[in-house]
Amino acid sequence: MNELRPCAPISLKHVVAQELIKGLRAVSDSLLLYNTTRVLRANESGLFLSLCRAFIEVAYPHSATCFGRCYPGGATIIMDAKNLYDGISRLLETSSAARELPKPVNNGKAKGADENGDVPAAAENGETTIV
Repeated sequence: MNELRPCAPISLKHVVAQELIKGLRAVSDSLLLYNTTRVLRANESGLFLSLCRAFIEVAYPHSATCFGRCYPGGATIIMDAKNLYDGISRLLETSSAARELPKPVNNGKAKGADENGDVPAAAENGETTIV
């Protein structure tokens, strides 16, 4: 992009934009293909998801910004093609939902009987007595 910036042919703006979008789509498709064809260990899976997140949050916007510096309004053309990484977004959403920690289970000690079957009486002055 640095070589293109000083002499970017305005008449080729949309052609070059489509080529850049095609390249970004190829990266997205490669990431999705890798995810479906490989079985990753837990630590590898975390790193792969970080790579996918970096593509969406860093590489894609950076490419759009660089293209926008070459062509007026170019960043908008690239950013409007966000649907090309919908598959990666869905992958990140499903993996983050699967990673959520389960809610703590109430073990029942506060309200029910302790392991000896004794039921705690009402607390008085911060102390609980066994009835």
